[in-house]
Amino acid sequence: MRWALKLSIPFVPKSGGHSPWSTIGTEGIIIDLSLYSDVRVDAGARTATVIGSVLAKEVSVRLAEAGLFTGMAF
Repeated sequence: MRWALKLSIPFVPKSGGHSPWSTIGTEGIIIDLSLYSDVRVDAGARTATVIGSVLAKEVSVRLAEAGLFTGMAF
């Protein structure tokens, strides 16, 4: 992505698999981030760090393994 930004090349990230196509056009590139994913859970701090192309189900499963769940803060 840094390369594309430096050279002003339009790009879109591909990650979660929601769409097999892009509207970037022939002048741009698609950067596949599907293998760049992780969920790091710190049960003691009750936090999770979500990296890259993680799907919502993966977050829920990893949190459940640590005895946590997603919620909304008001």
